Amino acid sequence: SRVFILDKVFVAGVLVYIISPFDFLPEIIAGPFGLIEDLILALVVLYRLLGNPYNTEAIRENWRGDPTLMARIQNGCQSLRRMLQRRRW
Repeated sequence: SRVFILDKVFVAGVLVYIISPFDFLPEIIAGPFGLIEDLILALVVLYRLLGNPYNTEAIRENWRGDPTLMARIQNGCQSLRRMLQRRRW
């Protein structure tokens, strides 16, 4: 298919984690800081989907908003991805 299979698996796993009542930092104990963990995971999913150039065609085909906005977001994510790959943590 047009979206990389590992991206699909990653998105599904994160969605299940966010929806499930079991958290690494439960909101009951950590308060609003428990929500930050879920927000970070959601941002990582967006970065993973939009930063992967193999997903570009499918995203552009299904995006209903301004195409130039999506192109800018994707270019930013792809630039960040290239920069992080060069860094070699």
